[in-house]
Amino acid sequence: MFNKIIFLLLSLLLFAAPSFATESEKGRDEMRKELQEFKLKYLAQEMNLAPSKQQEFYQTYSAMQEEKRKVFKEAHAYKKALKKNGNASEADYAKASKMMADAKIREGEIDKKYDAIFAKFLTSKQIFKMKEAEQKFRQKMREMKKKKK
Repeated sequence: MFNKIIFLLLSLLLFAAPSFATESEKGRDEMRKELQEFKLKYLAQEMNLAPSKQQEFYQTYSAMQEEKRKVFKEAHAYKKALKKNGNASEADYAKASKMMADAKIREGEIDKKYDAIFAKFLTSKQIFKMKEAEQKFRQKMREMKKKKK
């Protein structure tokens, strides 16, 4: 029941978001921040995280997400430029593929690094539930994006 309420609120947030967002980067950043806060609360709820551990979790998880964002930012920028380039060479495509693969490898390394950090204040069960909740959250986001199109 509570999950349905969470997903309903997420739906409202995502469908109402375009009316709140401006064309500026500031609007997108604000939306990203609101969605991140919502995700953190959702993960904490799914993990049955004690209020006393929530702040440490939020800070650690946010740091992990920021590291991942930096890793993928360059690869996505190159991929985007490649799509716009009508004269891209075979070497350009090879570089894009390598950058994307390297980003995924680096993401796995970041996950491993932060699993060790999370293990200092979370149980193994909570870490497992966090990973499951992340998958559910991503899946729900994909479904909502698909419906929006």
